[in-house]
Parts: sequence; structure tokens; C-alpha cells
Amino acid sequence: MSALRLVLRAPWLWLALAALQLALAAGLVVPLRAVLRVAMGPFNIGDESHVLAALLELATVHPAVVASFVTSVAASALLGLLLSPLVAGAAILRLGGPASVGEQARAAFTHFPAALVIGIYGLILRLLLALIAAALGSVHPILQTLALVASLTLSALAVDLARARTVLDGARGLHPRTFLRAVVSATQPILWLRSGLLTTLQWAVSFAILLAAVHGIGSAWSPWLVRGLAVLGTFFALWRVAVAVASVQARPRL
Repeated sequence: MSALRLVLRAPWLWLALAALQLALAAGLVVPLRAVLRVAMGPFNIGDESHVLAALLELATVHPAVVASFVTSVAASALLGLLLSPLVAGAAILRLGGPASVGEQARAAFTHFPAALVIGIYGLILRLLLALIAAALGSVHPILQTLALVASLTLSALAVDLARARTVLDGARGLHPRTFLRAVVSATQPILWLRSGLLTTLQWAVSFAILLAAVHGIGSAWSPWLVRGLAVLGTFFALWRVAVAVASVQARPRL
């Protein structure tokens, strides 16, 4: 079955993950919004072209703004690091076929340690490949950029494949050999291209969210556009995971 069809037959999974992402984002921004409101007082930023200058000025006058921003970013990074492996088991199980909410919850907690370790393996692979890409920068900047994109997309696919094999095939996710085999499988050109295109679309959506947030400051449409783009980004992320799930399901069983 195609990866897109796997996602479309699990609409509640997509919407639940999108709602969870929006709820976490709204919760993480509350402290920063409160500090900014106190720091700004009765003033506001009237022109989006002055956003960075105004934020820099606030940061120099009110150190609490910097502290709150750093805390929000660190909390977001930590939650992202933990949330992805936590929901991986449930998402992969549901994409692989019908599963009850209880089965998905059990898969999420059962496979969390393996999914977390696989994510760490992926970070190590990204670092190693980024060093290679940096070395290629001495040859040509374009070659460095292409190598960096290739390394990031390959690492994402390898993580997805390793997690999918752990959940669907019962592979030993904690063992490095499972991840190394996923890396080898991720080098298949067509599979790599499909997953890489979806990863690129995720990056494009993230950039669009940033543009909408900056250029839409003070407007009524900006928050809704940002939320809509976030939901779309979740769809692309789930579609990318479904590519790995479909690949694992298509493998001949011994």
C-alpha cells in the first residue's frame, strides 16, 4: 500500500498529533508572552520590519526577556527530543494497520526506549555526515550544501526505518546493528528520494510559518495561517514516516 494511503486511512492520528503539537506550542509560549507583555508595557511594534530591532532593544533593557526566550527554546528542544520517540510507536503501529487506542498507547510506551536510542543514533549519524559535508566545503560551497541536505534526509529516513522495523518486525531497536541495517536500506535511491522530498517539504513549511508569523504581526489572519501550516507540517511528517512503514511492510518475510 502506498505511503499516502496509509496516512489518509488514519485521519484521527494525523489530527491528534497536530492538536498535540499546537497545544504544546501554545503552552510553551505563555511564559515568553507574559514577559514580553510586561516589558512592552503600553507600547507595541507597529511595523514588522522593526521586529528584530525592537526585540534586541527589549533584550538589552530587560534581561528577563532573554532568559524567558532561552528557556522556551530549550524546553521546546527537550520536548521535541522526547515527544518524537514517545509517539513513534503509536504512529507506526497505526500506520501499519488498524489498532485500538489502547494498543497504540501500549506501543508508545513499550517502544519508547528503543525509539529514543534510535533517535540518538540518528543524531550521531547527522553529526558525522555534517563533518563530511563541512570538509566538502573546501571544494565548493554548493557541494557542501548538497552534502548537508543529503546527510539530513538520509539520517531522517534511517531513523524512520529503524523505528518501523522495531515496531512492526520486532527488531532489536536498542542494538546498533538494527540502525546500521536501516542506514544501508536508506541508501536505496527511490526510497531516499521519496523520504527526502517530504523532509524538504517539512522545512519549507517551517520557513513559511516563520514568514507568516513575522509579516502577520498584529493581523487577525496570521495565527490561523500559522496553525494551518503547522497542521500541514504534521501531515508531511506523518507521510514521511509512512514511507518507511510502507517499505518495511513491502519487505519479503523470511
